[in-house]
Amino acid sequence: MSFALEKFTPVFLKSINVRAEMHGTEPVPAVDIYFVHVGSNDVLDQFDTGLKGIFYMPASGKSKTPELPGVEAATSMPQLRSTSIEMPVPLSREYLGRNLVIDFGLGGKSNIELSACDVNAFKVNCQEGGTVETTFRVQASGLDEKSLGKISSLVKHDVKITLVASEASDNTQEVIPGTKKAGKAEPVKNATDLFVEASAPAPAKPAAKKVAAKKVVPFKTKAALAAKKAKAKK
Repeated sequence: MSFALEKFTPVFLKSINVRAEMHGTEPVPAVDIYFVHVGSNDVLDQFDTGLKGIFYMPASGKSKTPELPGVEAATSMPQLRSTSIEMPVPLSREYLGRNLVIDFGLGGKSNIELSACDVNAFKVNCQEGGTVETTFRVQASGLDEKSLGKISSLVKHDVKITLVASEASDNTQEVIPGTKKAGKAEPVKNATDLFVEASAPAPAKPAAKKVAAKKVVPFKTKAALAAKKAKAKK
């Protein structure tokens, strides 16, 4: 399981950080978008099966809410196990290759669609009664000015988003804590590629530089010059 919002879900767009990201030798526009999602503590089991049971337990005694006919309970574990845990608690989870869609209010083409996003920096604020406030960061790059402007106008506003894994992306896996992100795999060469490479002419070798030959002075000439210099000194 992994954290996902498959239907348009209300969240709060807390802040953004506009930056540049290097793609090869070229800088491209990038942005970090911080969202806050408030919902049932069932969201905890999207990160780890059984995580909800670490923070919560079934209500007992006076804290137990009476069941109403025809009304489904918001959560099966509304009571915090401990009030001594300092909130929020960071979670070491990171997901790659996510698609983010932000409803801009008009639907359809007006929506902001960002693909191949990294989702990380999760923090959960578990509250009594079974409500969990989840803060997370979505990192995207290659945005145009129009999309950046739209996102900037939504800061400190309630919006609706979907956040799901991309089927077209190679990096839809979860990043294991303590390891590096997986790089993009090298493309597999087919028979045509190998034939073209084998048939291509070898690159021409650069011409060797000519080195000027050193002038050799005969031994008899050297002796004559030495005698001439000695005679001149006298």
